[in-house]
Amino acid sequence: MLAVRAVARVALRRRGITTTAAVCTELGAPLTVRDDWKIEEPGPGEVLVATKAAGLNFAEVLQTKGLYQERLEPPFVPGNECSGTVEAVGAGVAHVKAGDAVVALPRGGAWARHCVVNGAAVAPLPKIPKTEAEWRQAASLAVAYGTADMALRRRARMSEGETVLITAAAGGVGLAAVELAAHAGCRVIAATGSPEKAEIALAAGEP
Repeated sequence: MLAVRAVARVALRRRGITTTAAVCTELGAPLTVRDDWKIEEPGPGEVLVATKAAGLNFAEVLQTKGLYQERLEPPFVPGNECSGTVEAVGAGVAHVKAGDAVVALPRGGAWARHCVVNGAAVAPLPKIPKTEAEWRQAASLAVAYGTADMALRRRARMSEGETVLITAAAGGVGLAAVELAAHAGCRVIAATGSPEKAEIALAAGEP
């Protein structure tokens, strides 16, 4: 009986995967690129993504300095959004399959060649990107536009015809907010820190 239980425990262990990753080994210090970073294969409800591109947001900057609201202890791999292709799926995942092009929102880990993501945070792309620029564009949309959409529609309850003031309008979330507000038929006032940034925000708000 004990032998059977021991075999069962071994069977439940998830095998490790070795990948290349940018690792935060010390808060506030430059990241270290490692070729021996270990992650687990996808379990039930999870997806293994081979990353093509990953986004860089202010949250990652704060995380690597230990200043984010959810403090991570080194060593860890930053990165909260990426695009790539599915390499494997765990049990229960049916909306994507191996070979699909996807965008993903892992809770860290995107700055690596591979990352394991909750299946609910993985969405298929309508078409496979053909260039590096398209992979990068796909990787950088979710956090900025998702944050802007939540702020404008869910929090501010923006509606057509309103005037919307957007601060830091030349940043990632700011530019997304300018575009979304203009698309919704709002009058947008963009606040920036310089004339050059104002021109960038102005271009984002043009139809």
